[in-house]
Parts: sequence; structure tokens; C-alpha cells
Amino acid sequence: MNDLISIIIPTKNEEKNIKRCLEAILKQKIQANNEIIIIDSGSTDDTVTIIKEFQIKEKQNIKLFEILSEDFGHGKTRNMGADLANGNYLVFLNADAFPVDENWLSQLIDGFNKENNIAGVFSRHLPKENCHLYMVRDLKKSMPTVSYVRNRQKALEYMIFSTVSCMILKKIWNKYPFKDDIIIAEDQHWASQILKNNLKIGYQANSLVYHSHNYSFKEMYNVKYKVSKSSEDFNSKISAIILGLVLVIGGITIKLLDDLGFIFSRENKSLSLSQKFIELRNSLKARFAGFSGKYVGWISKKDNEANRQRGK
Repeated sequence: MNDLISIIIPTKNEEKNIKRCLEAILKQKIQANNEIIIIDSGSTDDTVTIIKEFQIKEKQNIKLFEILSEDFGHGKTRNMGADLANGNYLVFLNADAFPVDENWLSQLIDGFNKENNIAGVFSRHLPKENCHLYMVRDLKKSMPTVSYVRNRQKALEYMIFSTVSCMILKKIWNKYPFKDDIIIAEDQHWASQILKNNLKIGYQANSLVYHSHNYSFKEMYNVKYKVSKSSEDFNSKISAIILGLVLVIGGITIKLLDDLGFIFSRENKSLSLSQKFIELRNSLKARFAGFSGKYVGWISKKDNEANRQRGK
């Protein structure tokens, strides 16, 4: 393969992660030229210093662009990276996502050979060390061990793509860029547009990255709030209130029961009883925080839309 691959990494205060991320990229075994485009949005730690050291030491095609913190946007900044890229393949990678082995990149490329009309391919996420068990269970469910290609989205389905680690054809991005003004979940919005236009999404189970978060109650609430604000799940305020409440109650119940079964399963038999109850407490906090954030986001989104329609 002789095509240039552009690897785009947004950063902000990633001094604990960027070195490991770049080292893993530089170890990839692939017959292609790579360029690494890093867009830093106002880091106040040593992130930029570490990147500049890599530029000097590794003598690789690493390009650093610095923007103001207030100029960052999940879709906007990734679009900037894609616009700066020279490659036919665009790889988007979070600075806190670490390729597991030297085949991460080649496996992404291989995903385009599964079927025709594949617009983008994303990687499987593995939990990091000490990841809370509710998150481990979520990753196991949303990131199966078998690759697949999809051509449609199910109703109220959230996880259909991930720019944590993915590859998109440059010619596809030219036609379908990310939404500039989206709050979060730019990848889900992009993928939904791709599927609506009769293109396909690929999932490569053998392209592996370590990526997970142990969110606090507040962080989980805020993430899910922003996600639901960016979604198109409901058509009216009434449906957001009524159907949203039903989904929240049902979702919390199902998630907690599944978490309970997983935490106390044989898979986690090495944990003590006290450790399992700590994990169950983590699950309770995360589920209530997440679904509360979702519900408030759904309702407030409809409030904002109603105000705009009235000219307020």
C-alpha cells in the first residue's frame, strides 16, 4: 500500500498520555507512509513540550498546530485536522487511546476490504487497568470480539461509531465532514448521516486500543447531558418527558441488573466480597448520574427549541 495515512490527534493537557500514544503509533507495522497531525487546544501542562521533543528525537512526519482553548470543538477541530491532512485515509485517534499492538493501523485499513461502500471503520476498545467493572461490561457489550459491517441504525441506538480510534476515507470526509457546532458525539451524528446516505460503517475487532474512563458522578452526568443535547431522539417536548422517563427508568433497571450479574459472576471471582460491593456502588452512582444527565438533556433541548421557535 503506497497511500499516505494522516493520523489526527486532538490534545489538551494530555501530558500523562501523549507519549505512550505516539510511541504506539510509531511502532505500527504497515507498508504505507504516515503523517501525524496534532491539534493542541491550549494545554497548560507539558503536552506541547513532549510533542516537540518527539518531533526532534524521532524525526518523523509529526506536525503540531496550536489553537486557543475556546476555538476547540469536537467536530470543528477534527474537521480542521482533516482539512490539513494530505492523506487518502484519515485516522482519528484520541490522545488517551493507546493502540494495543503493532497491527492496530493495518487492521483498520483491512476493514475497508470487507464490503463495498464502506465509509469509515472503527476500532475495538479494551478497558484500561483498574477500569470500573460497569464500564468493562459496557465495553464488552458494545465492542464485541467479532468484526461486522452495518448499513442501518436501530431506533434510539447511540453507539454506532467512534472517533476515539477510527479511519475515514478522505473523499468521504470531503462530502460528509463532521458537524462543526455539535456539542459532543460528533462521531454518532456523522455515522447516522453516512448510513442515511446508503453508505456503510465497519467495525474491526482486531484493531485494538486501550480506552476507558472512570468518571466521577459529575463527569458522567455532564457527558450524558451533552450527548442527549446533541441527539435527535425525540420529536416533541411531550415525548421527551414521557417516553424519556420510561426509557430512563427502564434503562437504569436493566443496567443495574446486568451490572449486578456481571460483578458477581465467575469472571470476577478473584475479587473479594468487599471489592465487589465497591464496584456495585460505582455502578449505582454511574447509572443514576448518566441517566439523569440524559433525561435533563432531552428535556432542556426541547425547551431551547421551543424558545427559538417563539423567537426568544
